[in-house]
Amino acid sequence: MKKSIKWVFVEFIVLIALYVLGLTLSCISTSTRLTDRASQALEILEEEGDYPVIYGDEAIRIDNFTDKIIVSNTLINSEQPFISAIYMGGYFRYWHGYVMFLKPLLSLLGLNQIRKILMVLSFSMMVACLLLLHNKLKIPGAMAFAMMWMDYYSSKVSGTMQFFWPYFIMCSAIIILCLISDKGEKEKDLIIPMLFFGAGSFVNFVDLLTFPLVTLTVPLLVYLLIERDTIRKNLIRTGFLSVMWGAGYALTWVVKWVISALFIPGEVLANIKETISFRMQGDEAHQIDRLFVLQGNLQMPYFLHHMKILLPILAVLVIAYLIVVREKETILFLCTLIPVILYPYIWYEFFCSHSIIHAFFTYRAQMGTSFGLYYIMVFLICKLVKRSE
Repeated sequence: MKKSIKWVFVEFIVLIALYVLGLTLSCISTSTRLTDRASQALEILEEEGDYPVIYGDEAIRIDNFTDKIIVSNTLINSEQPFISAIYMGGYFRYWHGYVMFLKPLLSLLGLNQIRKILMVLSFSMMVACLLLLHNKLKIPGAMAFAMMWMDYYSSKVSGTMQFFWPYFIMCSAIIILCLISDKGEKEKDLIIPMLFFGAGSFVNFVDLLTFPLVTLTVPLLVYLLIERDTIRKNLIRTGFLSVMWGAGYALTWVVKWVISALFIPGEVLANIKETISFRMQGDEAHQIDRLFVLQGNLQMPYFLHHMKILLPILAVLVIAYLIVVREKETILFLCTLIPVILYPYIWYEFFCSHSIIHAFFTYRAQMGTSFGLYYIMVFLICKLVKRSE
């Protein structure tokens, strides 16, 4: 653990240096072609509306309002590229790392072409995850991932600029976990903490607080299921890797605030304090309701919305498994997944105001919950079917 923490610290320093360097270089200049394509993209987004709904379903609402900010930020450049990269048009509480990747794309392609590329990339990574999970976790793993992907309309929204990154990082982490699963314990003990720390850091760098938690919960559940170790080790790994991800996420954010306060003092500290207070406590116009935030986010995904169906099914399957198969150890092992399955609801309570206002996309933080519950359900069904043959 000490050795992995040392390398995680080195990883953090390298990542921050790359973040600052990459964003600074991105703000050096803007070509005429980029300006033209960005203007065309903004016109398309404006015509579509700020929050268009697909198929009349509120669960498939696109956030074009934020995508317009994302496109506009690719136009930022000045004679002081470092300051521009830090200030980012006054939206300095985020890193806006997506600019590094979107700016070159937007110089070559139009908005709809970029959307198609993001959708193809997301679909390709989803297929890779399905194949690898089927190899490592058999039918329950692949089925759980496929059901989760469909339940959150991922094929419909993963091509949008704002929602793409959590999907990309989540799938990347799953692919890496599956590919390194056969390596030695010493290698994995070094790679895994760096992977989770890096996932937390990178999603903070490129994401605008959409549903970053999926880059922890789904990969962590996959890792626990692949390792399938003792209950004690599972709980220790859950705690340690959760801390690693949380440290990567929080420290990357803190460093951005510190850099902003050092180089653009004045409004920064007041803005950050106000933002933290609003995200956690709300204001007069946005009152905090701890129960409503759960209701607002639970009603979006199909199966979680119907808890009165899902929970009885799981209870019946567990009882049937204990009676027919009689493997208490397996049920106890599956119970070690419950803390990770419940993470989204801790997140909602912590970022209560944000999760109420933006429930139309923050509900996707429950992807880990769905993946875990779907896995347990399909796993128990497969075991019961096999025993009855």
